[in-house]
Amino acid sequence: MTEVNRIGQETRLDCQPAEQASVSPPIHHNPFYYFSPIILQVGNHLFKVPRYQLEAESEYFRDLFTVRDHDKVGSEAEEQPLRLYGLEGDAFRQLLRVLYPCDFQNKESLSLLQWTQVLFLSDVYQFQRVRALAVSYLDGLLEDPIGRIRLGRVFSIDTWQLSGLDNLVCREEPLSLAGADYLGMETVLRLANLRERCVQRRPEPIPKPSPPKPSPNFGRWGQPAYSNSFQSHRPVTVHGQTAGVSDHASVNSTSQEYTQWILERKRGKAALDIKAVLEKEFHLK
Repeated sequence: MTEVNRIGQETRLDCQPAEQASVSPPIHHNPFYYFSPIILQVGNHLFKVPRYQLEAESEYFRDLFTVRDHDKVGSEAEEQPLRLYGLEGDAFRQLLRVLYPCDFQNKESLSLLQWTQVLFLSDVYQFQRVRALAVSYLDGLLEDPIGRIRLGRVFSIDTWQLSGLDNLVCREEPLSLAGADYLGMETVLRLANLRERCVQRRPEPIPKPSPPKPSPNFGRWGQPAYSNSFQSHRPVTVHGQTAGVSDHASVNSTSQEYTQWILERKRGKAALDIKAVLEKEFHLK
């Protein structure tokens, strides 16, 4: 290198800023918030989502991505869709709504059918925490006892089967033909037997306290006239105890006792025994 070239190079280095002349520190991927995308094809739907959530929550997808990464590397693995067969795109979308909520301030509002789809897919792809979440939401949405029994059988949830059968035994409404057809003859006969045993164990109803009769107050022409003021202070006998009608606390207490007794009679203290019998008869826990 000639002297002129050496001087010119030194001059150019001196003119550069000190920041550019120094070596930049290496750039690292953040271990928590640097996501690799994955393209999934379900039916005729394409979904491109971060693969992290699928790997973290599902053992199935964790193994699937491991095999895929071994076979294909680089951009080929990221851009080529991974096909999931035997599913509908809309059902898989409900699962993604739970895994990737669009609004972090508001929880996703799914219907009974949509939560059922989430429960089904969480079983298929081994999303244990998603399954527990779907069960907790469906527990508040399932009001029909036949529906609880049906889903309890499909997804092996004994508590749903037990609560549905208990409802059929203790309620006053008879079993519908459609419900009987689904449950089958053996189950219907067992429920009928338990309903009969439940009725036999219920106590006889206590008599309602009769309202007090008004006291006659003869007017100026000798005709009985009923005085509200006299009636309000007339003693009334309720359960062998004397109390005035104006004593609202006593009357309300008697009414509350009767109402509580009715509720206990409808469900019956035998309801706990019925559940024990149901667990034994249908092998539920």
